Amino acid sequence: MRAQPGPGGPEGLEVELVRRWAALVGARVEWVPGSEAQLVQALQRHALDLAVGGFSDSAPWGSRIGQTQPYLKAELAIGAAPGAAVPESWDGVEVRHDRRRPDLAGAIRAIGAVPVPVEPGQLAPLGAAYVQEMEALGLRATGKRLMTERRVIATAPAENALVLALDRFLLPREGEIGTRLAEEARR
Repeated sequence: MRAQPGPGGPEGLEVELVRRWAALVGARVEWVPGSEAQLVQALQRHALDLAVGGFSDSAPWGSRIGQTQPYLKAELAIGAAPGAAVPESWDGVEVRHDRRRPDLAGAIRAIGAVPVPVEPGQLAPLGAAYVQEMEALGLRATGKRLMTERRVIATAPAENALVLALDRFLLPREGEIGTRLAEEARR
């Protein structure tokens, strides 16, 4: 999920969801770039209403800000290219991951494998990806799960009406969101 500013502003699944929700409720969106820590501080001070950028329900600041219910439950696993052998032990095995996701290196190391950052889409022969993305990336699931991510939209604290409105928008779209995640993997 990319939310990096581009020629037309930020893009990606979460950005699209916020834009669609804002259009539905008649809200104006103003994109503010910042690190996760900067965005959390701005939320705590009520300088922002909400923030996107891969926030997880297990983040350490969850008690200091508000958040929606998880709108995406994504299993991160290891996939193999057709014909690639799946090892019995992952110790010392090189497992590729999208270089834009350095956070995956720790999950790969946790099983004894060696993380190898690569360009997007170049995960063969063995690569870490969301299960929803595997087919689009030309991988088949090996059955080796690394972790589950439960994505949320972060909000300013005590904004219960805002959280409820976002939840009512997001939760019925869970299947659509998973499909969109798979489509983004092709990019």
